[in-house]
Amino acid sequence: LEKIGYKCKGEQGISGRFAFKQISEYTPITKRKDKWPAHHLYVCYADSLALKNHLLFRDVLRNDKELVEKYAELKKTLTNNETITREAYTTNKTAFIIEVLASAGLSDTELEAIRAANK
Repeated sequence: LEKIGYKCKGEQGISGRFAFKQISEYTPITKRKDKWPAHHLYVCYADSLALKNHLLFRDVLRNDKELVEKYAELKKTLTNNETITREAYTTNKTAFIIEVLASAGLSDTELEAIRAANK
């Protein structure tokens, strides 16, 4: 990943998940020198709670259009607040995600681990 323009940022407090940041708008670097929208890339261990969390949340959203709209509205509201910190943004998003994951059957132990990692 570093060879194609990503910088490893480590686990960043989320066990089993490694974050990678673009070094430029040309990351990932291609022969055609394509420009890409800003994004983060995460690599997770196959047996990690981080991967289970991401895939379960994705699957729930894929099957519930109303929930997608609620999540989009929450993110718009948070990002339109010019005074919000990155930490406050994460806290507010995490509360929503925890509620969704709880309804999808994640255990209390798993939910607490996710909550703790996103403080």
